[in-house]
Amino acid sequence: SADLVQALEEYLPVILGMAKDGSELEDKIQFAWMNQEDDAEETALPSAWYEVLSVLHMMAMLRLSQANSLLLPKTSLEGYHTKVSEENKRASVEVFLKAAGHLECAMHQVLPRMSPEKR
Repeated sequence: SADLVQALEEYLPVILGMAKDGSELEDKIQFAWMNQEDDAEETALPSAWYEVLSVLHMMAMLRLSQANSLLLPKTSLEGYHTKVSEENKRASVEVFLKAAGHLECAMHQVLPRMSPEKR
């Protein structure tokens, strides 16, 4: 997941450049996403802001997964679960805060820029 987070962090500025006010590309490029929830194979939408929203959502979900994995107790060689270390607890809180930052940005910076139809 670390490689995916890094790829998304590198992709986000590119998409933000397409979405910024006055950009001719904002609604010109068709972004497509694979569906896993229904029968349609993919959803496509010409909206750079929706792509920014999708990237922020994916980054937040990956961070939440990372934070959760830090809180899982490790199993020792003897088969019993050890406590989660204080270091892992602190690291988990930092990762949760990063996820919250991604979601807050999506709510306050991205969603207001999208039309109600695209939300």
